[in-house]
Amino acid sequence: MPKQGEFVWHDLATSDLEGATRFYSEVMGWSGAQMPGMEMPFIIFQAGEAMVGGAMAHSDEMKAMGAPPAWAPCIATEDIDALCARVPALGGTVLQTPSEAPGGHFAVLQDPQGAVFEVFQSDDNNGQAEQVADVPAGHFSWYDLNTTDWEAARAFYSELFGWSESSVMESPGGTYWMFRNSSGERSLGGMSNMANQLQVPPHWLCYVTVPDLDVAVERLKALGGQITNGPMQVPGGDRIAHGFDPQGAAIALHASA
Repeated sequence: MPKQGEFVWHDLATSDLEGATRFYSEVMGWSGAQMPGMEMPFIIFQAGEAMVGGAMAHSDEMKAMGAPPAWAPCIATEDIDALCARVPALGGTVLQTPSEAPGGHFAVLQDPQGAVFEVFQSDDNNGQAEQVADVPAGHFSWYDLNTTDWEAARAFYSELFGWSESSVMESPGGTYWMFRNSSGERSLGGMSNMANQLQVPPHWLCYVTVPDLDVAVERLKALGGQITNGPMQVPGGDRIAHGFDPQGAAIALHASA
């Protein structure tokens, strides 16, 4: 069973489902197919035999709210009802109350600064969490929270999921706070006030591993995406690039050293 605070799934809400499916299939090497048994269009992305995420078109409600195209990472919880009950008192919002999903229950939440994410409680021991070390190509490997107040965000997520500090980096752009899962086994991602610098709404930025970063960057740009940062090397020798897909959803590429 996924451990408390692990990232276990990834959902894309987009303004052009067909275009987004084509884009990610080309850039990430994913295959995309309609999920069986669902009336609404919902594309399952696979890296080889592994399901890594899904995509759906904006609902009428999302359109009315003016929701931008975005990836929402899904985080494991051991008690989804108790977690959702705590969110309002911590300054967050429950956008969608817990409901059934394949293998368990999920809910859609928004943190106090405005970033949207999902939570999932598994019904059994079959759930799988992404592993950061030696991540195969096409799998998600790291998560950045680009926010407007990383210290407030740290308090919110640490209270919900038990995340703790793994490292801190200071740069001219500000503090980058990296966090571990609830058991302290490994680092999962980082938080910074990058949303202020980019002048964009707070959001989660999900990294996908690619075999050749330069090739993936050129393919992303040729297919209508935009690179906003990188390619660049990070501590440890890995290389990354940040950008947006053609519909405007933030996405990051990651190649191991």
